[in-house]
Amino acid sequence: MSKSFQEEEPIPINPFWVGGSFLDYCVRQAWMIKQREGRSIRYYCTPAGVNALKQFGIEILRPEERKPRSRTKRPTK
Repeated sequence: MSKSFQEEEPIPINPFWVGGSFLDYCVRQAWMIKQREGRSIRYYCTPAGVNALKQFGIEILRPEERKPRSRTKRPTK
């Protein structure tokens, strides 16, 4: 008899796959627009996406609204 999912040990995952799958989901929901330029891909959040992503605790800000991130100094050898 096989174990239920709750009884099994954690399964290793590829976080890039999870992130990519979430982006694909957002595009299907029309929360984001996927734009290809040659080999690069860019994503743009729609107004509906800004509101919908709040349910996941994700706040989308325009670049001018973002606070600069503090950079931590790496110890020198």
